[in-house]
Amino acid sequence: MLQSSSFTTKPTTMPRIPRGETQGGIYHIINRGNMRMQVFDDEEDYEYFLTLLKTGLERGNIELHAYCLMCQVSPRCTMIF
Repeated sequence: MLQSSSFTTKPTTMPRIPRGETQGGIYHIINRGNMRMQVFDDEEDYEYFLTLLKTGLERGNIELHAYCLMCQVSPRCTMIF
């Protein structure tokens, strides 16, 4: 039987306070899979993500300066400036 002292617990800290948003602000956004799992499985996934990205940018009237899509398995990287 395990003793309760043999279990470790995570520290109970409050999450950081939200960063402020400003009109015309520049933000760095990262999209990562749960537990760092691969997000894109094939070319179709990349295309679908880009479709969603375009729709979101148009809805929010957001200007995108650059983006990079990367896969953890292969060195594929697409950058647009």
